[in-house]
Amino acid sequence: MNIVVVILDTLRKDHLGCYGNDWIQTPNFDAFARESLRFTRAYPESLPTIPVRRAIHTGKRTFPFRNWVPQKGDTVRIYGWQRIPEEQVTLAEILKQHGYTTAFVTDTYHQFKPSMNFHRGFDVWRWVRGQESDRYQPISKCDESKLKRYLPERYKGTGVEQMLRQYFANTADRRN
Repeated sequence: MNIVVVILDTLRKDHLGCYGNDWIQTPNFDAFARESLRFTRAYPESLPTIPVRRAIHTGKRTFPFRNWVPQKGDTVRIYGWQRIPEEQVTLAEILKQHGYTTAFVTDTYHQFKPSMNFHRGFDVWRWVRGQESDRYQPISKCDESKLKRYLPERYKGTGVEQMLRQYFANTADRRN
């Protein structure tokens, strides 16, 4: 049996076909959901990004944020934005003890920082670049006719154009 935990930030469930949306096409999510356990009433233990993920990785409450200390080398100064403490066992460590091969893929740079300890228990980890202030931009080829059709003139040369360009590249028919 495989275990895949998918954590998405700012994706509304009503925008996915597997949760009833019939006007936005999400075939890969829908296919994955058909073979998966889905939750319809899941709520985060706390906010923002890192405390939520820390709770998911460890199963431990992170709120209220007590004994907060800014992390060495971290520029984020938000209460609760802490590393996974050494004494807390992670889900990946438990799975590894039970014979699972573990992998961690994230586009949340702060989880990838070694000082934050999110990589513990994983055999492999990869950071998907291009988020936040990372100036890395993946090479993408998209259907320019779609870009021309869906990109309003006022958004040309902005982040919206790059986002649409990447979306069309990611959803391109790979058979052609």
